[in-house]
Amino acid sequence: MLRRIAAEHLSAPSPAAGSAPAGGLSRRTLLGGLAAGAGLAAVTTVGAAGPAAATTPPVVAVIGAGIAGLTTALRLADHGIACTVYEADSRVGGRMYSQPAGAYWAAGQVSEWGGELIDTGHATMQQLAQRFGLPLDDLKAAEPAGSTEVYRFGGGYYTYADAGNDFKGVRTAIQRDLASFEWPVAWNAANSPGAVALSNMSVHDWIETRVPGGHGSRFGKLLDVAYTTEFGADTRSSSALGILGMLGYQPTPNAFALYGESDTRYHLRGGNQRLPQAIAAALPAGTVRQGWRLRSVTAVAGGRQQLTFTADGCTRTVTVDHTVLALPIGVLQRLDLSASGFDALKLGSIAAMRMGRNVKMSLQFDGRPWNTAGPWGLASGSTMTETGYQTSWDSSRAQPGAQGILTVYAGGPHADDFTPSTPFRTAADPLVAQYARTALAQLEPVFPGITAHWTGKATLAAWPLNPYAYGSYSGLPTGYSHVFGGYEGVRQGNTHFAGEYTSEFAAGYMEGGAQSGLRAADEVLTDLGIVPTS
Repeated sequence: MLRRIAAEHLSAPSPAAGSAPAGGLSRRTLLGGLAAGAGLAAVTTVGAAGPAAATTPPVVAVIGAGIAGLTTALRLADHGIACTVYEADSRVGGRMYSQPAGAYWAAGQVSEWGGELIDTGHATMQQLAQRFGLPLDDLKAAEPAGSTEVYRFGGGYYTYADAGNDFKGVRTAIQRDLASFEWPVAWNAANSPGAVALSNMSVHDWIETRVPGGHGSRFGKLLDVAYTTEFGADTRSSSALGILGMLGYQPTPNAFALYGESDTRYHLRGGNQRLPQAIAAALPAGTVRQGWRLRSVTAVAGGRQQLTFTADGCTRTVTVDHTVLALPIGVLQRLDLSASGFDALKLGSIAAMRMGRNVKMSLQFDGRPWNTAGPWGLASGSTMTETGYQTSWDSSRAQPGAQGILTVYAGGPHADDFTPSTPFRTAADPLVAQYARTALAQLEPVFPGITAHWTGKATLAAWPLNPYAYGSYSGLPTGYSHVFGGYEGVRQGNTHFAGEYTSEFAAGYMEGGAQSGLRAADEVLTDLGIVPTS
């Protein structure tokens, strides 16, 4: 699959801004070669990978009960291979974490502490939802006809149409950049000087040099806010390949979509955490062990791994034939891998990768005033602004009740302004209530009068403070892609890697986590002499 995608890009003409890329690569896919040629087939020197003795059932450990680890376990179970999933937290789901109906919000509404939106092209997530009978809500269909995103920059409204017109002035620069290199930009690719230059260039510098007027223009300000929140980092530290790989591939020719082909169209009815809960419930009894926190990985004889955990206040060790590390990169970076036998490139890629810093605040209102006509036009709830909160969207779309939930989203340095006592809090905490009032004051210039509609309910998810993730999702810093890109999922002997950060198609998304779990499981199955079937 990875070879096919790379071949399609090598044989296709250089795409013009305004058309989708060959192979249908999705949001964050092109960020430095995650679809890197033969990357996942690379051979390392850590222990020979091969089938376990025929008379001995293989011992397989999956570390992490997020969507990546649970999908790994499900795939193995579907093929008759038992495993143990070790999870540090007291719940399953990882960054798929919902505030379910009846738990807090009025009218039985639901919000997400974590991963929320599913694209049309996220087939793995949709197939898993179908398998477990979990319906998807079409959020775009639930938006009022004619509603648009609302932008406010330079002291006034900046219409979506105006942004689209300004985007036309950037297309030539995008086309020129895309013509300067070929995808993938990766550890094992023949990276051109243009590829290396763009890998090293920051998003901030790209905006400054490609957008007419740079950061002094409204379009430049819009892009800076959008890609600060998108990548969870100051644009001075994110690679220009990120913004180019999204803006450069528009789903509709000659149109403008701020994040390219990603349509964020679907959400699991009742909360996204229902999916990992359903998967965990479907696994053989005793598969998932909670409260086991991995501390170190040590290579031992025979290509096996010794895993050291803390559990119930004690140190415990387990020796296994195959390990799947299905952990957020922020957790993986904190493991003791000094005796893992991982090669220098793997250790370097782990150290160099970055977790985004994002904070979500959801506020409930007595209605959905953004959906009514006002000086902003007719809004879907999706906004970008420089008034302080950065971006928002309507989390109550397709949900029952007249009430509305607006989620405001902060990224990069602004996320550091939120310091609750624990990562997940409600407005019952006076500090969270204060944060909510600040957000309302920042929303007022965009939706005048919105504060009067607030019900007093709000939730705050500060992902950088969560010790089971240490951030929101992976992001690629400047200088990363041409050195390490595509190596994230490369196995090290019988240690395999899963998690959204390893995905060749959807890094940063729930889809990426699910896809990576299938890939890691298939690596184990193949080693055991089992032909994976869909």
